[in-house]
This record gives sequence, C-alpha cells and structure tokens, in this order.
Amino acid sequence: MKNRVLSETHLTKVRDHLTILNSQKGTKVKIIDTQTNDITKWDSIYKAAVSLDANQTTIARYLKAKKLYKGRYAIVLAEE
Repeated sequence: MKNRVLSETHLTKVRDHLTILNSQKGTKVKIIDTQTNDITKWDSIYKAAVSLDANQTTIARYLKAKKLYKGRYAIVLAEE
C-alpha cells in the first residue's frame, strides 16, 4: 500500500473532499475594511490571515480583542 501510485483524478477528488471538510470545521470570519466599507467573508481564520498577509494567531487575537487590525480592518465572526 505504501508504494501505491494514485491517479490524478483520485488525488483531485481527495483534495476536493478535504477542502469541503476543512471549510466546515473552520471559524468563519468577516473582514471589514473601515476605510472603504468593503466586507470580505472567509471560511477560516487561516484564509483570512493569508489575505491580510498576517499570522493566524494575530488574526485570532484581534478577533478576540475586537480591535482594528493595522488600524483599518475590523475582524468579526461571520454568521452561518
């Protein structure tokens, strides 16, 4: 089983399935740009952190503290 080669279609199906599972268990957040009033919704803190070029822990701390990130971005929990 260790040396088994998986087809590309099988790997694609596995990746798609894992993406769905991860989006279901992630903490959904909204990022509100207070200067432009743009609102972006993310399926996880990780994806929000990548979009802001930040660390996951940093985003989680700002979410908990309810403070603006970089004096500009409000990070709040997204409603389901």
